[in-house]
Amino acid sequence: MKGTLFLLPALFIFAGCSNVYFMSAEKLYERGVGYVQSEQRQKAHRYFSAAAQKQPDPLYDWAAAQTAPNRVSAQLFAWRAWEAEFRNREILFFLLSVSGDENERDKISYGLELLNQLPQSQDKDLLKGEIYLDYGQVDSAHSIWNRAMEATPRASLANAIGRLHLVRGQYDSLIPFLENAASIQVLDNSGYSLLAFALSHCARYNEAESVLQKALRGNANASMIYHDLAWINMLLSNNEQALGYLHRASRYYIPTQSYLAVNLSILRALIYRKTSDTEKLQELRDTLLKHPARKTEYTFVDAMIRGITNDITVLKTLDSLRAAAPNNPLIDLAAIDEYLRFKKNEKANRAFARLPVHIQRFPSVLQQYAATKASVGELDDALRIVRSMHTLGAASEETLKLRQQITFRLRLDDVDYTLQDLFENNLPEKIDDDLNEIVLLLRTKRADSALIMLDNLTNDFPLDNSVTAARIQALFAMNDYDQVINEIDINRINIPEIKVFKARAQFLLEETERSIETYRQTLENSKKPYLYLEFAELLTMHDMYAEAAVQYRMAADILENHLPNTEALAFVLGKSAWFQFKSGKDLNLALRSVEKAYKIEKTSVDIINTYASVLAGLNQHTKAIVLLSQSIENYRHPMLLYRLGKIYYDTGRSNRAKDLFAELAQIPDSILSEIHLTREELEGFTNIAAAN
Repeated sequence: MKGTLFLLPALFIFAGCSNVYFMSAEKLYERGVGYVQSEQRQKAHRYFSAAAQKQPDPLYDWAAAQTAPNRVSAQLFAWRAWEAEFRNREILFFLLSVSGDENERDKISYGLELLNQLPQSQDKDLLKGEIYLDYGQVDSAHSIWNRAMEATPRASLANAIGRLHLVRGQYDSLIPFLENAASIQVLDNSGYSLLAFALSHCARYNEAESVLQKALRGNANASMIYHDLAWINMLLSNNEQALGYLHRASRYYIPTQSYLAVNLSILRALIYRKTSDTEKLQELRDTLLKHPARKTEYTFVDAMIRGITNDITVLKTLDSLRAAAPNNPLIDLAAIDEYLRFKKNEKANRAFARLPVHIQRFPSVLQQYAATKASVGELDDALRIVRSMHTLGAASEETLKLRQQITFRLRLDDVDYTLQDLFENNLPEKIDDDLNEIVLLLRTKRADSALIMLDNLTNDFPLDNSVTAARIQALFAMNDYDQVINEIDINRINIPEIKVFKARAQFLLEETERSIETYRQTLENSKKPYLYLEFAELLTMHDMYAEAAVQYRMAADILENHLPNTEALAFVLGKSAWFQFKSGKDLNLALRSVEKAYKIEKTSVDIINTYASVLAGLNQHTKAIVLLSQSIENYRHPMLLYRLGKIYYDTGRSNRAKDLFAELAQIPDSILSEIHLTREELEGFTNIAAAN
């Protein structure tokens, strides 16, 4: 009777499954694997657990643990596998995740206990750091890995430390660390890839490619390196070069690397999509059709073809692919492109955030990310991203325009007082109430709703400036720049605070010369300093330094009447002096401006640098040296060190210049880029100074 009762659970579990009870453990396991592949985890667990009951085998226990329906069951089966000496990194972290301990300290303690039971063949130093890292102890992980690296340098530790620097955004320490690891030959393919993408993030593209070319020498797994070279060139829009590297990657391809096969096809298809090469995509799809096992690649290529034909079903397909492969950045990038084409900017914004750090921070991706953030109203984040690119020295005409566009839109949010000034006139009660509501809608970025109200108000009050002004702001917020220009012209608006929207719209439509002329006309009657500053910034973008200096002086004149002896006035005077100096004209005028600025603000690095530059330009080198030397006693800022070194260099005092350049050489690249100084320029000065 007891024997019969013992069999009841198994018979009950498999009721309705023909001959299951009589299947061998191996067959039960194989059936479970089939259910896993069809994503039926509950059925898979039943077969795996039956296999484990029928025949003790840690492989069956481990499979049952991974498909278990609850934590307790998962822990039980995983522990059975562990006790049967099935011990490795994956199962260790699985046991940690299902242990039930809530306290981080207890989790770490349990992890270290399991770590001691691992075989000696496992990299215990690496795993120990990972345990601490998984539970928020970043500094402890870093310390463990650093000590282990000093004792026995190896690639696994170099990669771990490198990834830690990457996640923290510490490129100044990441790049030298990896370069040193390469010099002592402990960098593997993953490490070289990490170094290459870190260099690319810092806009050092030639060095990135050189690093990967170096990794190719004598490398049996060249396909991965060619894959990375293709990645970088694709992100740089060097599509032909990228395709060439993909061809070489295929020649060196190792059949066991199925994930690489998928990526090579997807990367190739993504490039064809970017270049709208339907013919090549169809050829690739036909090739993949002959290989049923390569369903993911076929589906992706087919989606890219539908994308070219503007078939919106491509979005659903890419969403499915992303869900099936959540860690493939190529699919994310493809999805982002399609989201943006179909105006799904919110979805694109979320997808950008999921990209790996080394891809997300690549300048071409950052530029697109910033534009997307601006489009969904996250203007402060967008501006921060663009500024970070410029700090890295990765500025371009596109990023400068984007910064200007974001600045305009931020100013739109900030200068609604322009409308409020107009509303303070004796307006009819109805229009006053409505316009206040419209201002609120504009401030909450609901320009479409504001425009509907304004259309009704325009019919009732067709000649009211405040209604027209609000309408123009709403149109500008909706990016309808042609209509902005049209309405300002039709209504013959000469109010500077409103007419300036025409200049902004022309700039954003890339009608630069017209924009500059409109700014000039607009500012003839303006008393608003921010408009002069805005125009000055546009002029500097086009190297029109002398006129920019004039605009800064105009703004300074207005500020001097309203905000005398303030930091804001000093800033504007300093800008006026700097661009007057850059123009090479009338340096005495620049000197008068910067002397005023320095009297107000004696600690500003920018003003001190401008003052010293102007003095040097007027051959007053001794005075410039005294100014810089005194300033450096309080703050050895790189810009001031460079300016002093340059003056010493220009006046033949090579030894003093050499010492300052040597000090600058110890400063990280990212800080040097802030003062627009490259490592190569610095080395050039250092070498010449040393030779003299």
